[in-house]
Amino acid sequence: LTWMAMAEREACAAKETPASAIKADLLLEGVLEDVKKHVEEHGDLKDQHLRLLHVLCDKTLEHALVLVDQGDVQAFVAERTGRTVYHVHSERTRRSGQETYVCFPKHYCSCHAFFYDVVGRGEHICCKHQLAARIAHATNQCGKTIVPDEELARLLLRQ
Repeated sequence: LTWMAMAEREACAAKETPASAIKADLLLEGVLEDVKKHVEEHGDLKDQHLRLLHVLCDKTLEHALVLVDQGDVQAFVAERTGRTVYHVHSERTRRSGQETYVCFPKHYCSCHAFFYDVVGRGEHICCKHQLAARIAHATNQCGKTIVPDEELARLLLRQ
């Protein structure tokens, strides 16, 4: 079996155990590293990557890909320390307009779904904003702005 085939089998199994969030997140990280490498070498995603991402993230993937495709992911990188914070815009809706969420892709998002579905109920390994930031980074599809470290701190304080 190839690495991708084994990962696909493991991804299905990871959703069936109590420690699934940790295992699924590690698998997600491995898939995204492979995506980054493949995009750097070939300029595109493999269908197998999308299948694995779908198995791991289910409905969240579709919403995250919309955000990436619309260019709604912006990385702010601190000039001196290299720390990175992402701003991810919400999908545009008539009712709520558009909001911007602060996102640390592996650990935190300021959206309600992160607190409700990821932290509270543990139903997802990440929200669509975190996944969008991770995919945008892996595929080099996010805007990137270098800012002084103090400005990065101000960006965080505004949220």
